[in-house]
Amino acid sequence: MPFRFGVIGAGGAAALHIPAMRTLHGVEVTAIADVDRGRAAVVAARHGIRNVHDSTESLLANTPVDALAVLSPHHLHLPAVRLAAERGVHVLVEKALAPTVEDAAAMIEV
Repeated sequence: MPFRFGVIGAGGAAALHIPAMRTLHGVEVTAIADVDRGRAAVVAARHGIRNVHDSTESLLANTPVDALAVLSPHHLHLPAVRLAAERGVHVLVEKALAPTVEDAAAMIEV
């Protein structure tokens, strides 16, 4: 069974991360979510991603994933990390981790 990634954010970071994830043996990108569902659908079609969502909540509720790559703007990282942590889903978040030290500390805590 492959390790299943969900992606949050269909912008520029997704254009870099998704092709890289797809080269990894045993890894599958199974879902993508973006507030602009149309943009997420375009990225999904380009990369063969089956499940498209318009929110982190929808992705986590409707598509089984082992990890979430949070590629949205950094001020949106904390809510996505919290939702994933509540469901026991691993999280990949890169810099900038958060816009404030308090948000970064909250992500580390969860």
